[in-house]
Amino acid sequence: MMRALIVRPFGCKEGIDFPRVQQLLIDPALQEIGVRGATTEELVGQGNIRADLFERLLKYDLVVADISIDNANVFYELGVRHALRDRHTFLIRARRDGGSRWQDEVPFDLRTDRYLEYDQDAPQNALPLLIKGLHQTLDSDKPDSPVFQLVSGLQAQDWTSFVGVPRDFTEEVAEAARRKRNGDLDLLASEVDGLEWELLGLKPIGRELFALRFNQSAKAVWERVVAIKDDDAEAWGRLASIYQRLGDFTKSERALDRVIDFPALKPEDRAKLYALRGSHERRRWTEDWSGSDDLNERRRRALASPHLVAACQAFEEAFKSDLNYGYAGLNALALLAVRAELAGSAELAGDWSNLFETRQQASDKLRDLRDRRRDLEIVVRCTLEAAKAKGDKGDKGDRRDAAHGDSDVWTAVSMAELRCLMGKKPEKIASDYGEALIDQHDFDFESVREKLRIFDRLGLLGAGPAAALAKIDEIERKLAGTTVQSGLPEPARVLLFSGHMIDAPGRDQPRFPAGAETTVRQWLRDAIAQQVASARGAVLGIAGGACGGDILFHEVCAEFKPGVFARLYLSVPPELFVPDSVAKAGGIWVERFYRLYPRDARPAPRILSASKQMPRWLRDKPDYGPWQRNNAWMLCNALVFGVEKIRLIALWDGLSGDGAGGTADMVQLARSRGIEVIHLDTRKLSDR
Repeated sequence: MMRALIVRPFGCKEGIDFPRVQQLLIDPALQEIGVRGATTEELVGQGNIRADLFERLLKYDLVVADISIDNANVFYELGVRHALRDRHTFLIRARRDGGSRWQDEVPFDLRTDRYLEYDQDAPQNALPLLIKGLHQTLDSDKPDSPVFQLVSGLQAQDWTSFVGVPRDFTEEVAEAARRKRNGDLDLLASEVDGLEWELLGLKPIGRELFALRFNQSAKAVWERVVAIKDDDAEAWGRLASIYQRLGDFTKSERALDRVIDFPALKPEDRAKLYALRGSHERRRWTEDWSGSDDLNERRRRALASPHLVAACQAFEEAFKSDLNYGYAGLNALALLAVRAELAGSAELAGDWSNLFETRQQASDKLRDLRDRRRDLEIVVRCTLEAAKAKGDKGDKGDRRDAAHGDSDVWTAVSMAELRCLMGKKPEKIASDYGEALIDQHDFDFESVREKLRIFDRLGLLGAGPAAALAKIDEIERKLAGTTVQSGLPEPARVLLFSGHMIDAPGRDQPRFPAGAETTVRQWLRDAIAQQVASARGAVLGIAGGACGGDILFHEVCAEFKPGVFARLYLSVPPELFVPDSVAKAGGIWVERFYRLYPRDARPAPRILSASKQMPRWLRDKPDYGPWQRNNAWMLCNALVFGVEKIRLIALWDGLSGDGAGGTADMVQLARSRGIEVIHLDTRKLSDR
């Protein structure tokens, strides 16, 4: 969420009640536009107030400054803001005594600046104008700082360079990514909301989600980044790729248009963006000819399509931007080969000549294509051989890119594709693809087939593409079913459970009396049976392990096997969890818990944290503790399967419970995400 700093005098001064102005005017306006506001008054007594103040004046997305009176602190802080940030500062001031204050009462240096006036006795009347003005300020790309307006060439500070991210947070992100846990990364993304370093925390999460191809989650994270900082080149570049992966090519093009001309782009980043544009043009090109069933017609349409030229130019531009980017060079070479092969074929000679004014121009262009193909082949081969040598030496560096992730297999596949473009023997080409892809269980075989099918469907490069396709099919058949899985099938329905523990003896207000266990078990059995019947596929259960509802849920799910798979989610390891959440109900519940937790359990139970304490980076977050975090964690791990699949079964008395983070909290979380809640009302137990 974007943040605003409210710069104003404290208390009532010169007849103006500034806290009241904030309450009736500024705060409602910020709430309406979705910006979280804070005042400099909150910094008093927090140590080095000046350091904190300067940081906020630099980092906050918006500053609203009330210049109604000659207050030294306000003008000092406004001056610091104007010197550090070029945009997004909004001025307001009071209109008193029934009319406007004289223009010469505004300090000389601000007399040319625009500001909004409000009635000091009824500031709320200016609310619509303030909302409109703040929207316009945030949407504007023009500097509103007089310093940046008047000093030519001055550059605003990149505030992200002055913000640090806690080490324990980055370690949590790295561990979740190493284990490929989409839900855990989503949890971390939700938890940085509102923190001072939110933007810098979102970026590593977004990078990991992008690399792991958790596209929906990555999309949500990077869209949050651009909502905070709309000129973030990395975010727009990532979004362009993510939108393409999700099939939203219109949004992908818009993101590309937004970022590709950013002056601060690194050459390697610009190369990836041009390559992405090339892939868009290649898709349009294949759509121009792939619908025909006649080979000659496909070849004619392919040669005549302007998207073939545009795709080739985009990939060449990408490779020129970064000669280490073999993916772009190889794609440019492939499209040059297509164009040269089609243009040089006898049956398309007339079609090629018709694209030019004279036969000589057509002949010269064909010769130029062949020369470029030959030269590019040499450069691409050198690039790929250098990449292979770098990998063989173990010096991989950061080799993730917008096309392919970070596996060495892509270098070997690219070498095989290069040999195919060079017209090597079909047997050799098939062998090269086979060596590159052997034992690659978790691999996107379709992305390799896509380009080979282009050559095969256009009848180009001889028998090599068909031989390679046959080899890829053979390898994938052999690997089918051999991938190591988590032990969970893709569910058609996800049952998230939250419910009360067995009541302690003598509880004043019973929620789940021990004598009601049989009744609750039947309630759960009926609810789960109904969901199994309607799911038409595998059902995944997610629940904790506390005595009472949690353990009963797992036990009832086991009655429905096969078809229902329940997974245990614990806030802390068993040695810390059992004494607090299981043992107090008696030894029999401890035995039942450990039957759910055998050492060889598959899938293994999930554990959120090794400690009962919150991570250091989260301890200052208001109204958020270990139990709320545990609920959010389970919900995020359910949401990775799609919100439409989830049902929350809540064994609940409908009340707020004994503390934060209980069943009431989970119900609220679920309903806020549009999840259907199946309420098993424990108040009915008292009627039995």
